[in-house]
Amino acid sequence: MKNDIQADTPILVFCTTPTKQEAQELANGIVRHKHAACVNIVDAIESVYSWQGRIVMDNEYLLKIKTLGRHFEGLQAFIKSQHSYDVPEITAVNMCAISDEYAQWLIDSLTPSSNQQQGQTE
Repeated sequence: MKNDIQADTPILVFCTTPTKQEAQELANGIVRHKHAACVNIVDAIESVYSWQGRIVMDNEYLLKIKTLGRHFEGLQAFIKSQHSYDVPEITAVNMCAISDEYAQWLIDSLTPSSNQQQGQTE
Protein backbone atom coordinates (compact mmCIF):
# COMPACT_ATOMS: atom_id res chain seq x y z
CA MET A 1 0.00 0.00 0.00
CA LYS A 2 1.15 3.52 -0.72
CA ASN A 3 3.01 5.42 1.98
CA ASP A 4 2.41 9.19 1.86
CA ILE A 5 4.43 9.95 4.98
CA GLN A 6 7.14 12.58 4.63
CA ALA A 7 10.61 11.63 5.92
CA ASP A 8 10.86 14.28 8.64
CA THR A 9 7.22 14.07 9.76
CA PRO A 10 6.68 12.84 13.32
CA ILE A 11 4.26 9.91 13.19
CA LEU A 12 2.36 7.75 15.64
CA VAL A 13 2.21 4.08 14.65
CA PHE A 14 -0.27 1.65 16.16
CA CYS A 15 0.20 -2.09 16.51
CA THR A 16 -1.66 -4.65 18.61
CA THR A 17 -0.38 -7.89 20.13
CA PRO A 18 -2.12 -10.84 21.77
CA THR A 19 0.05 -10.87 24.91
CA LYS A 20 1.83 -8.42 27.15
CA GLN A 21 5.07 -10.35 26.75
CA GLU A 22 4.96 -9.99 22.96
CA ALA A 23 4.16 -6.28 23.34
CA GLN A 24 7.15 -5.81 25.66
CA GLU A 25 9.50 -7.76 23.39
CA LEU A 26 8.40 -5.84 20.29
CA ALA A 27 8.66 -2.48 22.09
CA ASN A 28 12.14 -3.27 23.38
CA GLY A 29 13.38 -4.35 19.93
CA ILE A 30 11.80 -1.35 18.20
CA VAL A 31 13.55 1.14 20.50
CA ARG A 32 16.82 -0.82 20.68
CA HIS A 33 17.07 -0.91 16.87
CA LYS A 34 16.15 2.81 16.68
CA HIS A 35 13.01 2.25 14.65
CA ALA A 36 11.30 4.58 17.16
CA ALA A 37 12.17 6.85 20.06
CA CYS A 38 9.42 5.62 22.37
CA VAL A 39 6.77 2.93 22.60
CA ASN A 40 3.86 3.02 25.04
CA ILE A 41 2.10 -0.24 25.87
CA VAL A 42 -1.60 0.18 26.61
CA ASP A 43 -2.85 -2.68 28.74
CA ALA A 44 -5.80 -4.88 27.88
CA ILE A 45 -7.83 -3.28 25.14
CA GLU A 46 -10.79 -5.11 23.65
CA SER A 47 -10.77 -5.55 19.88
CA VAL A 48 -13.69 -6.61 17.70
CA TYR A 49 -12.79 -7.55 14.14
CA SER A 50 -13.66 -9.78 11.23
CA TRP A 51 -11.27 -12.68 10.64
CA GLN A 52 -11.72 -15.59 8.25
CA GLY A 53 -15.46 -15.04 7.90
CA ARG A 54 -16.37 -14.59 11.55
CA ILE A 55 -16.54 -11.79 14.10
CA VAL A 56 -13.85 -12.11 16.76
CA MET A 57 -13.59 -10.39 20.15
CA ASP A 58 -10.13 -10.48 21.72
CA ASN A 59 -8.21 -8.83 24.50
CA GLU A 60 -5.06 -7.29 23.08
CA TYR A 61 -2.25 -4.90 23.98
CA LEU A 62 -1.81 -1.70 22.00
CA LEU A 63 1.61 -0.32 21.09
CA LYS A 64 1.75 3.43 20.51
CA ILE A 65 5.00 3.91 18.61
CA LYS A 66 6.52 7.40 18.22
CA THR A 67 8.89 7.80 15.29
CA LEU A 68 9.65 9.77 12.14
CA GLY A 69 8.31 9.02 8.67
CA ARG A 70 11.73 7.95 7.38
CA HIS A 71 11.72 5.04 9.85
CA PHE A 72 8.29 3.67 8.88
CA GLU A 73 9.43 1.11 6.30
CA GLY A 74 12.11 -0.35 8.58
CA LEU A 75 9.70 -0.36 11.52
CA GLN A 76 7.05 -2.12 9.45
CA ALA A 77 9.54 -4.77 8.29
CA PHE A 78 10.73 -5.32 11.88
CA ILE A 79 7.19 -5.74 13.21
CA LYS A 80 6.26 -8.16 10.41
CA SER A 81 9.37 -10.26 11.08
CA GLN A 82 8.77 -10.49 14.84
CA HIS A 83 4.97 -10.51 15.20
CA SER A 84 2.94 -13.65 15.92
CA TYR A 85 -0.08 -12.54 13.85
CA ASP A 86 -0.34 -13.43 10.16
CA VAL A 87 -1.63 -9.90 9.51
CA PRO A 88 -0.46 -7.54 12.28
CA GLU A 89 -2.00 -4.10 12.57
CA ILE A 90 0.55 -1.54 11.42
CA THR A 91 -1.13 1.83 10.93
CA ALA A 92 0.36 5.31 11.09
CA VAL A 93 -0.95 8.83 11.48
CA ASN A 94 0.89 12.11 11.23
CA MET A 95 1.30 14.02 14.47
CA CYS A 96 -0.50 17.18 13.37
CA ALA A 97 0.42 19.02 16.58
CA ILE A 98 3.49 18.37 18.70
CA SER A 99 5.44 20.51 21.18
CA ASP A 100 8.76 21.85 19.94
CA GLU A 101 10.60 20.19 22.82
CA TYR A 102 9.04 16.77 22.22
CA ALA A 103 9.67 17.00 18.47
CA GLN A 104 13.33 17.82 19.10
CA TRP A 105 13.66 14.95 21.58
CA LEU A 106 12.13 12.60 19.01
CA ILE A 107 14.57 13.73 16.31
CA ASP A 108 17.57 13.59 18.68
CA SER A 109 16.60 10.11 19.91
CA LEU A 110 16.56 8.75 16.37
CA THR A 111 19.78 10.40 15.24
CA PRO A 112 22.55 7.76 15.11
CA SER A 113 25.22 10.12 16.44
CA SER A 114 23.02 11.20 19.33
CA ASN A 115 24.76 10.83 22.68
CA GLN A 116 21.98 12.63 24.51
CA GLN A 117 21.00 11.83 28.05
CA GLN A 118 17.74 9.86 28.02
CA GLY A 119 15.12 11.51 30.19
CA GLN A 120 11.61 10.84 31.42
CA THR A 121 9.83 11.61 28.15
CA GLU A 122 6.68 9.87 26.90
